[in-house]
Amino acid sequence: MTQCELGDKLGLVLSQYGQTHMDIGVAERNLITDVQKSLLVTVKHYLDTVWPSINTQRRNLEFARLDFDSAKQKKEACTSEDKIRPLTAAFEAAQLKFNEQIAAARATTSQLKNVEETLREDLKAMAAAQMRYFNACQEQLRQLTSKLESAGLGA
Repeated sequence: MTQCELGDKLGLVLSQYGQTHMDIGVAERNLITDVQKSLLVTVKHYLDTVWPSINTQRRNLEFARLDFDSAKQKKEACTSEDKIRPLTAAFEAAQLKFNEQIAAARATTSQLKNVEETLREDLKAMAAAQMRYFNACQEQLRQLTSKLESAGLGA
């Protein structure tokens, strides 16, 4: 074989190899797009919207509980009949506010069920996207190997 023929064969191998890796790059971009559209959007929504809301409700619930506990202690410590009525009213108001805050916190945390379900579906979709990617890579490399072997360029 002459040097020119070897150079032509090497050029053909490199050209086919380069095309295969360009096709693999397309498959990789598709994988990244699929993951970004599903999983990353859900995680971003959770971190930007759901988590701050849950944290706010948690803090508000803690403050309402502290107010309720304080009103309860003041009412229980009171021995004067004249002062018990306003303390009882304050206790009942604090209890009502605490119960309302519990309901609000439960409503907010119910969003977690939706986020969990969406994350499960997104992880399943990501696994499917990864499987498509790896299958595409494997198929591209199988085709490259076949081309090289059929042209007498294999190892």
